[in-house]
Amino acid sequence: MYLVSGTLSAPHYISHLGDFILAIPAMKRVHTGILLLLYLIAVPVLAVTIAGQNPAPLVVKPDLMVFSRCKDHLSAFISEQVVTEAYRRLEIKTEFVQLPCRRSIMMANAGSYDGEVGRVLNTAADFKNLIAMDSPIMEVEGVAFSKTKDLDVTGWADLEGLRVGIVSGELFAENGGSHLQPLRASTYQQLLTLLIFDRIDVGVGLRKDFTVALADFPEEKDQIQIVGQPLFGTTVSHLVHKKHQELIPRINKIFDTMWENGDTARINEKTVQKLVNKNSGDD
Repeated sequence: MYLVSGTLSAPHYISHLGDFILAIPAMKRVHTGILLLLYLIAVPVLAVTIAGQNPAPLVVKPDLMVFSRCKDHLSAFISEQVVTEAYRRLEIKTEFVQLPCRRSIMMANAGSYDGEVGRVLNTAADFKNLIAMDSPIMEVEGVAFSKTKDLDVTGWADLEGLRVGIVSGELFAENGGSHLQPLRASTYQQLLTLLIFDRIDVGVGLRKDFTVALADFPEEKDQIQIVGQPLFGTTVSHLVHKKHQELIPRINKIFDTMWENGDTARINEKTVQKLVNKNSGDD
């Protein structure tokens, strides 16, 4: 079902006038002729008048929009919470389909879904059918973490000579650390396990994902900390397929408001804290 907003067109006015004439009881032929003449004069005049009002175009608002997102990625899950709230304010229900990251954005670009939950802009730029919203839904940082507290990290070059671990599929780490021949883990929990058992010297990943995953290791969490400066920083933006071109200004406005008034940041922080509490058993 679709909700349609717009203006009353000329045919609607004309239809009402015609109904009025037909509803008049039997009248003398001359009177009918006069009314018919007035009707024929009114039609073009009314049509020109309405056209001159330049009515707003119709905007189709779906009841439900379905978005794809990266499977088993914490950042995608956090982004989902922001997107859900934004569309709730538009009175549009949302559903989310988890797919492998590459397939997710390709299918969204093909129009199989209404868009994708979120991507960093340099990734989304290659997919021309997806339009990024102006305001971000999340800030992300790539950081190094280690059991060696005095490790000074200001860039990728500082990790040379160390055994480095990353999470497979995280492009910032795969690209930035490609010359380091890193050991790849499937999950953050696996990456932290490699660090705890000294299979690697330092792990590299996203700050939020690391924070939540570390809560799974209550006995070791005091041994592991983020070291040095962030290796990577950017924002994540929500992507909408261009088939919703007319609705996009309204969607953009909601995300702008949420970013500017702090709602986006609060949803991010609340979601991360809730996951940390759940993993540590405090929830």
